[in-house]
Amino acid sequence: MANLEAYGEKVVGLTGSVVSWTQTQASGTKIAEIDIDGTTTDVYAPSGGGSSLNYSTTEQVVGTWIDGRPVYQITATKTSFSVANNAEVNIADLTALNIDDLVSLETSAKEGTNLYEFSRTNGIVQIKNGVLTFRSVGSSWSFTWFYANIRYTKTTDTP
Repeated sequence: MANLEAYGEKVVGLTGSVVSWTQTQASGTKIAEIDIDGTTTDVYAPSGGGSSLNYSTTEQVVGTWIDGRPVYQITATKTSFSVANNAEVNIADLTALNIDDLVSLETSAKEGTNLYEFSRTNGIVQIKNGVLTFRSVGSSWSFTWFYANIRYTKTTDTP
């Protein structure tokens, strides 16, 4: 793949090809025209408003990591549990997944009528020795439910 340098609305490849684009908004679905060495191609937005998200407690491949390995996703859940202040609780045993690199970890929880997404200021969510854990920080919690959406690579895949 050639390295590219951007010049306004033109991108010039080191191999001599010139790629230019024009943003259009006339039809609502056509989002651009790409001209490559005199050949114009229309670019359309995906139908149905974009890609759909599929959260599942079953492992699924959702993309490719920067080193070429598959990126997997799984959603771990735990319901009706309490955590004392500065205590830690196991959410899910993930050892069978063979997680190597953590790509992303998104969490949400419900306590009473309140909904939360955790940061290091109110709770720490981490994977320690293959187990997803939650450690409370500064307060105790009584969760109705807790979800963690995890994206990762595996030790069993090679670049």
